[in-house]
Amino acid sequence: MAVKLMEPMDRSFWRAVSAEFFATFLFVFLGLGCALSSMSYEGISLCFGLNIFVLAHTFGHVSGAHFNPAVTLALVITRLVTPLRGALYALSQFLAALLASAVLMGVMGLTPDTMGGYNALNGPTGMSHDTKVARGFVFEMMLTCLLLLTVFATIDPKHGKESPGALAIGMAVGVAHFVAVPMTGCGINPARSFGPAMLANAPAAKGDLWVFILAPFIGATLATVYPLWFAEEDLGGNLRSKFSSDNEVKVISSSEHLA
Repeated sequence: MAVKLMEPMDRSFWRAVSAEFFATFLFVFLGLGCALSSMSYEGISLCFGLNIFVLAHTFGHVSGAHFNPAVTLALVITRLVTPLRGALYALSQFLAALLASAVLMGVMGLTPDTMGGYNALNGPTGMSHDTKVARGFVFEMMLTCLLLLTVFATIDPKHGKESPGALAIGMAVGVAHFVAVPMTGCGINPARSFGPAMLANAPAAKGDLWVFILAPFIGATLATVYPLWFAEEDLGGNLRSKFSSDNEVKVISSSEHLA
C-alpha cells in the first residue's frame, strides 16, 4: 500500500501519464482525421489499426500504451495497474481526445454543425431505434472484449518471446473496424467516441454516446476472464520485465499494458 501511495512521487509516473495524453492525442488526431477525410471503410480500418501499432511501439515502454479508458479499466480490475494511475490515465485520455477533436475541427474548417467523425448507431431503413441500440451495443461490447483478450494474451508469459505484441493489438483494432465501421463507426474506445461527440451538434452525436461509453467498459470487464481463468501463470510478474527486455523482445514490450 505504501508503495502505491508513493507512486505519484516518482518522475516516471508523471512521464507515463503525459505519454498517455500525448499518444491518445495523436491516436485520435490521426484516426479521426482519416475518418473525416476518407469515405473508404477499408482505409479507415487500416488507419486505426496501423495507428495503434505505431503508437504502441513508440510509447509502450513509457506508459504501457493504453490510449483507451476501457483498456485501463480492465487492467485496474485485474490489479495490473493501480486505481490512482488508472484514474489519471483515463482523465488524460478523455482530455486528449477532446483536444485532438478540437484541433482537427479547427484545421479542417469545421463547425459544430458540420463536425463529423463521431460514433452513431446506423442500420437499414425501417430498423427501429431499439434494434439499432441493441445491435450497436453488442458489437461495441464484443469487439472491445476481443481487443482486451488480445492485450491479455499478448502479455501472457506462455506466449514467450514469440508474441507479436503491438502488431497483434493493432490487428485486433483493425479487424474491429472492418466489422463495425458500417454499423457504428467503431468506437471500442470511450475517449475516442467522447471527443468528437462533445463538439458536434448532430443529435446522434450526444444521443448515442452512452452506448459508446458503456458498452466498451462492459466488454473490457468481460475480458478480465482471461487472466482469471485462461492464463496459467500470473500476468503481473512479466510486464515490467518485458518493457525492460533487450532488443529481441522490443515488439512485445511496446504492446504491454502495465506502466
